[in-house]
Amino acid sequence: MMQPRLSVYIPTFNRQNTLCELLNHLARNRKTTENDIEIVVSDNASTDGTLNLCVQASNLGIIDRYVRNGKNLGADRNILNCFKHTAGDFVWILCDDDLPVEDAEATILEKILTFHDKPPSLIHLNASIETMDGHVTHHRTTNCNEGFECDLENLLVTPGIELLRASTLVLRRQVLPGIYVDSFGVGRLISPLALAFDAIVAGSTYLFSEPQVRYREGDKSGWIHEWPKVSEVWIPAAFRQICADQDVPSEEILSELRRRLNLPFNDGIQSSQNNSISSSEGS
Repeated sequence: MMQPRLSVYIPTFNRQNTLCELLNHLARNRKTTENDIEIVVSDNASTDGTLNLCVQASNLGIIDRYVRNGKNLGADRNILNCFKHTAGDFVWILCDDDLPVEDAEATILEKILTFHDKPPSLIHLNASIETMDGHVTHHRTTNCNEGFECDLENLLVTPGIELLRASTLVLRRQVLPGIYVDSFGVGRLISPLALAFDAIVAGSTYLFSEPQVRYREGDKSGWIHEWPKVSEVWIPAAFRQICADQDVPSEEILSELRRRLNLPFNDGIQSSQNNSISSSEGS
C-alpha cells in the first residue's frame, strides 16, 4: 500500500476478547478508508489467544502489520514503539479495550486531509467513558470548542489530565519523540502524557469537541496498585516540569490537576525523586 496518512496503532497484552471486538469494529470500516489508513497491532508477548487472533485478522486483511514482541516490554515501551512499527503521517494510539465511535476513522482522516501544509503536532480526540457492558458514565471527558489551540496554559488545563488517555491521542510523526518521553516515557506508566507533552510544545494542537473514542473502564488489576504513585508523584512531576520548562504559570494548572485526580489541595504532593515503577505488565 502507499504510505498511509493515518496509522492506527494498537498495543495489546492478554486482551484477546476486547481486541477481537475492536478489530471487528475496524474491519467494518476498512472499505472506506483502506487506501489511507493502516492498522498495526503490537503484541506484548501475550499468553492467551492473541497470537492466533492476529494471524487470522492479518490473513483476512484486517491488520496490515502484526508485531509480536519476544518478551513483555512493559506497557510504556510497547506504546512508545508506535513510531517504530508504523508508517503513517499521523499515528493514533488505540488501546485494545477501547472502541472508536462509528465512522471515527473516516472523520479523523477527513480532518487530517484539511490541514494541507499546516498540520498540528497533536490531534486530541474527545472521549466518552463507559463500562465494559456499555453503560455510559460520562458523555464527554473534555468540554472544549472544536478547532486549533496554541496556548499551552489552556491545553494544560483543558484537556489537561485527559492527555493521559492514550486512545485520545493522534500524533504527527515528524515531531516525536522529545524531551518529555526521555524524562517520563518509561517506567512511570504515563507514556501517553509524555508523548502529548512533546507534541504540544512542538506545534499546534487540534481539539475535537465531539467524542471520537469510547473509553471503556475494564480490568484494572494489572496496574491499579501503581496508581497512588502514578497520580501523586509522576503525573504532578510531569506537569510541574513542563510548566517550568515553558515558563507557564503553574498554580491554576496544578489546582485543576489536583481536583481531577482528587488529591489534597496543598504543596505536599510527593517528590518525584523515587525509583521508577517496576511493573512490566500492560499493553
